[in-house]
Amino acid sequence: MAASLTREVLEEPSLKKFVQQEISKMSEAMIARLKADQQTGLLPPDFDAETVVPIIITYIQGQWRMALMSYNRAQFEKQIDVFLTGLGL
Repeated sequence: MAASLTREVLEEPSLKKFVQQEISKMSEAMIARLKADQQTGLLPPDFDAETVVPIIITYIQGQWRMALMSYNRAQFEKQIDVFLTGLGL
């Protein structure tokens, strides 16, 4: 998905629509999962999945891009831990 978010791809209406649909599917699945975790008590009642999920998706896009340049698993895991902890996850 990270490689698909280029100006050239997004200028093509059918490709842009496909990318938007796939991101929407991923977003819906993540929101459903976080809400399920919220209902079981793993997340606090005031957790706002609809706000947090787009932030996570944006972060994932950046991580994928950075991994294309240089992949250091330990460093990525540390960054992801800090990121998710900051979001209350």
